[in-house]
Amino acid sequence: MTFQSDLANQTESTESLEAFRKAATDPDPINAKILNSIIDMGNTVLYKKAAADLHVTKAKHHEHFHQVTLFQKTLTILESHHFRLPQRQYILDLFDKGVMRHVVLEEDTEEETESDTG
Repeated sequence: MTFQSDLANQTESTESLEAFRKAATDPDPINAKILNSIIDMGNTVLYKKAAADLHVTKAKHHEHFHQVTLFQKTLTILESHHFRLPQRQYILDLFDKGVMRHVVLEEDTEEETESDTG
């Protein structure tokens, strides 16, 4: 016997998994390495190595941490996985504050547009 709430949860879970899969891949090898290291930050065994890899990658390729699309993929990963607060903070602090402002202001602009039209 299947209930409506079970079907809704299953659909949400499938959509969430698909969003995670899209966020976890990138054609650029540096971005892919960054995303994989971010995923590894959620693993208690791998997080120290992942943090070190992210630190080295930021030192060598800091321009990648100015990309809005990479930041949005990172937010999707953070939403999809369980991360402790210090790991979340470390990951978010890697990115340029201007990228965060751009994402937040863009969301605020969309919300204002929707409220004006609706």
